[in-house]
Amino acid sequence: MLSSTLLLQDDGRPFHVQQADQIARYREAFAAAGHAGPGRTAVTRSAFVIQDGEDELYFGRERGSRDSSGMLEGGAARSGPTYAGSAEEVAEKLAADDAVAAADWVLFANPNQLGVEYNAKIFAGWAEVWRLLGWDA
Repeated sequence: MLSSTLLLQDDGRPFHVQQADQIARYREAFAAAGHAGPGRTAVTRSAFVIQDGEDELYFGRERGSRDSSGMLEGGAARSGPTYAGSAEEVAEKLAADDAVAAADWVLFANPNQLGVEYNAKIFAGWAEVWRLLGWDA
């Protein structure tokens, strides 16, 4: 199961808590259906390490990003925040994210329109975050 940065539900709890519950319900249903193994899961996150003024220009306003909620296609919806800041700040936010902890994989949303060189810089920031979290890069 892949869960994105948008949930087409909202019960008022933080995005990452609702998404962690979604993962738990999926795994329960997977097991109840008689499938072997735990049922693999992934979540998507927007995360950017602010390394210089250019990064600040692109992603600095996201430092205080929070969940957002509203209506989509006639129903309640909630989207998760963008994690932006130093590598240490981004790692701290990911470490406190219940759905990140519950998932088998974390996929990072990449703004590829910024070009190859800039994307390599973004990837290097992510690699530093993963190192801080003890994840294999």
